[in-house]
Amino acid sequence: MRRSASIRNTHGRWQKRGETYRQKGNFDRAISDFDDALRLDSKYAFAYGSRGESYRQKGSYDRAITDFDEAVRLDPKNSFAFGSRGQAYRQKGQYDRAITDLDEAIRLDRTPAWLYAERGEAYRQKETTIAQYPTLMRRFG
Repeated sequence: MRRSASIRNTHGRWQKRGETYRQKGNFDRAISDFDDALRLDSKYAFAYGSRGESYRQKGSYDRAITDFDEAVRLDPKNSFAFGSRGQAYRQKGQYDRAITDLDEAIRLDRTPAWLYAERGEAYRQKETTIAQYPTLMRRFG
């Protein structure tokens, strides 16, 4: 039991340092620390979510989505992972998938305002894309 607590504390240290790097915009160092945390505990959903967020902020949306998928698989009530995956889908232009994930994140936790803002932005971008479609078809179709 003592060894298990020791491992948890160790991967927690990598997690905390990774979060500090991510918040400072040093995504590569953050990802490296999250990798180290996951080497110690491959079922650490929080580290998958944090690494995914680092990839998302770096613009590597597919890698981010893969990590968010794993975070959700390990912790199906992880509203952060659903919300962040929704952001990544929106940034990729996959608005319906974004809205689905953001709806689920809000269902799991109604308090974070960023989830509502992100969902509203996904709807706005979806409507803008739909509204522009006839013009684009005339121009390029």
